[in-house]
Amino acid sequence: MKSKVIAIGLDAAAPDQVENWIAQGYLSNLNHLKSQGVSGRLTNIEYYRAETPWTTFLTGCFPEKTGYWGPQKFHHSNYNVSDIKAYDFQEYPPFYTLNSDYRVTVFDMPQTRLCPEVKGLQVLGWGSHSQQGSSCSKPDHLLKEIVDKYGKHPAYGRDWANCYDLETINTLKNRLLTGISQRSQICQELLHQDWDFFLTMFS
Repeated sequence: MKSKVIAIGLDAAAPDQVENWIAQGYLSNLNHLKSQGVSGRLTNIEYYRAETPWTTFLTGCFPEKTGYWGPQKFHHSNYNVSDIKAYDFQEYPPFYTLNSDYRVTVFDMPQTRLCPEVKGLQVLGWGSHSQQGSSCSKPDHLLKEIVDKYGKHPAYGRDWANCYDLETINTLKNRLLTGISQRSQICQELLHQDWDFFLTMFS
């Protein structure tokens, strides 16, 4: 009998702060998940922090192996830069594609692409940070159905604020809180589907 696995990533969360809040009695849902399951920190290479973690997580390979260092590629022959977006996953596919016996649901994982060989549901670019690809889904109609029912993520593509402007910071906070509520409702609906592995991300 297969054991179902849910993986929830916290993108750009300060782990020390999250652990402090849990210890202080806040974040009760996260505390419950942590106590009932497995949690850990995703570490990255020390010399290149910003764009490589999720590609490394999905492929299990460091950039030296994939050749992917970020969404812009520097051409040393002519010093030009081209926009390549997310890694193409041709040589090193996401780990969840490697066993066709399992049904997979991927909701809003950043910096990835649709994988046609995945048996299950995929929704990309609903509200992730640094998506580096198009908003799309498999099946095709699923993303539209989600947007029609729950709305667009209010901070998608604009999840930043001027740290010297309190009004824009509060606006961003409210957008993110709304997005968290929407994402939670969407995930609860998707969790009622048939899956063995469920992957999502809170940015």
